[in-house]
Amino acid sequence: MKFKKTVMVSALSMALLSACNSGSNNPTNGGDNPAPAPVSKGRIVFAESNQNQVHILDLDSGEFFNPVQTTHPVVRLGTSPNYRFAGLNQSKNGRFEFLDGGLWREPHGDHHHDHADEPVLTGYAIDGAKPAHFDVSDDKVVLFFDGDKETQVNAKLYILSDESIAAKTYEVHHEFPSHQHGTGLVRGDELISTLRSANAADTTTMADTVALFDIHGDHLHELAKYAEPCVDLHGSYHNKDFAAFACADGILKLTPKAGGGYTTKKLAYPTDKRVWTLKGAADSNAIIGLARDQQLKIDLANDTVEAFDWRPNAQAAYVTYTQDYQGARFFVLDSQGYVNVFDSKQNWAPSQRFQVTDAYAEGDKWGLVTSKSDDHVYFVEYSAKKVEGFNASNGRKVSEVALDFQPTSAVWVGITAK
Repeated sequence: MKFKKTVMVSALSMALLSACNSGSNNPTNGGDNPAPAPVSKGRIVFAESNQNQVHILDLDSGEFFNPVQTTHPVVRLGTSPNYRFAGLNQSKNGRFEFLDGGLWREPHGDHHHDHADEPVLTGYAIDGAKPAHFDVSDDKVVLFFDGDKETQVNAKLYILSDESIAAKTYEVHHEFPSHQHGTGLVRGDELISTLRSANAADTTTMADTVALFDIHGDHLHELAKYAEPCVDLHGSYHNKDFAAFACADGILKLTPKAGGGYTTKKLAYPTDKRVWTLKGAADSNAIIGLARDQQLKIDLANDTVEAFDWRPNAQAAYVTYTQDYQGARFFVLDSQGYVNVFDSKQNWAPSQRFQVTDAYAEGDKWGLVTSKSDDHVYFVEYSAKKVEGFNASNGRKVSEVALDFQPTSAVWVGITAK
């Protein structure tokens, strides 16, 4: 049963306010103070196929809020750096909107206020040709518009944060000299992004060059273009020690130099197949490269690229993946209906495997969503229109909710366990 949570939210908000005024709020994480516990299990936002609305599941009650109307159908979902907002990509119509998930933490000196409000569309939208990547870098997110070759619209990007989205604005805006399917990584007061050179093949929209920019107020200044090409660039990752981009012929590794800037090195793939996605964890210089037909482990500290031998048996095939908060654990859903869990602290060694469904059949569409406030992972069975929660440590099923709409994408929003 769908419901308006106005009364329930109001009661919870009053309880939180009372707790704050009585001095019983948990302190913020600093010194010897423990990290405050999240006020909620969070919420899952679903995009509905071919409909101008999104659905929000409250994980505490197992019930839905009333649907939130969007301008156009949402093709993909993303999340803001602190998980308060869901990014609503309406790429077929050139619009990107933001949903306030309603759960957020407001710091107040040595304590905090936890807010539990009804989800709403923020009223902030960014328009442009072909919104695509929405990539989080620490406390920032880069929204990339690819532009359009046919209409001669150039690519552009925006750097945002939870604070800027709440204020209905961006922090940085940049226009590129041509169209491109690009991305960007924010590193302090710099951005490593992509360019499409004059030598790029006319048959592709992919970028082929990596460039360094200085973030100067609300705009960028180009500092360097790197000579090592990255043809058909797609996929990026960085931590404090390295940045990496996935290219047609290997992984382009960037290493910070003492005086500023980066050195570059190409790490070749072990086969003639490439990867399209790069994922990792802050505490590891070994990252994971993903494609449907190949999964790789890339050791950026030792310059090695090898097969990521995750499969528990020869019959298991890769279907999809997710990560937990801060990327410490990596979850692979396989074709036998099992979730395989890998630990970054153990060089991505397997730590758990549990079954969430029967073996994959023709026409199935599956997804995984991890909570960032507790130890739960959610299996979304798009084709069967249901979502099931599992304890990621022991594999026990903890919840199941049927969906009365056709979902196409799902993300978790809420207050993280920091």
